[in-house]
Amino acid sequence: MMNDSYMKNFTATDNLNAEASNRVRVYLNKVYTWMSLALLCTALVASYTITSEATLTWISTGYNSIMVLLGSVAIFLVMLFAQNRLTPMALGTLFLAYSALSGLVFGPILMQYTQQSVGLAFGCTAGTFGAMSIYGACTKRNLSGIGRVMTMMLIGLIICSVVNIFVGSSMLDFGISIAGVGIFSVLTAYDTQKLIEQGRVLEPGETGRPAVMGALTLYLDFINLFLFLLRLLGRRD
Repeated sequence: MMNDSYMKNFTATDNLNAEASNRVRVYLNKVYTWMSLALLCTALVASYTITSEATLTWISTGYNSIMVLLGSVAIFLVMLFAQNRLTPMALGTLFLAYSALSGLVFGPILMQYTQQSVGLAFGCTAGTFGAMSIYGACTKRNLSGIGRVMTMMLIGLIICSVVNIFVGSSMLDFGISIAGVGIFSVLTAYDTQKLIEQGRVLEPGETGRPAVMGALTLYLDFINLFLFLLRLLGRRD
């Protein structure tokens, strides 16, 4: 009787673990699908901006670039604070619109570097992002504490970046770039682990909005990691 009871409990636990693993897999598939679509949208818009002289001239104008930046911030805030009032498809549409506007902003930035530098930075970003995502998914260590520390350090990084706009120190810029790579590498692992934990408790019908917001989080990790690596490794054209 004891052996039968033990086997039933073991089987029930095994089934629960398998069900949770399947929920995580389905959820992460949605997250990475949305993230991939956003990155593709950003890349296509940035490529078009670089090759279109009229678009490049338009976005390089101070007023236009400010409006695009404000539009990006507005979309981000709507996604952040109104996500529960939007349908998953509406939230996803806003996400793609945000990624398209990011592509417009990146056009003039990428024009400053050689194609080889952009390719090298992207390859390093993809490798680092993939490695840290795997670490976040596989590690048994709880990364919530270090994630909070990285978030506080990110605030300090933003403040230093704003200060350096006026100071213009090349040494400070170099330090900011190194710190940015480190911070967003760790945040990638932390955010991946957080999404896996989220996927374990979400029912299949509840994953629409969280998947889009999770994709936005990883998208921002990837994009910022790329920009800081480009500043470190890039050669000016």
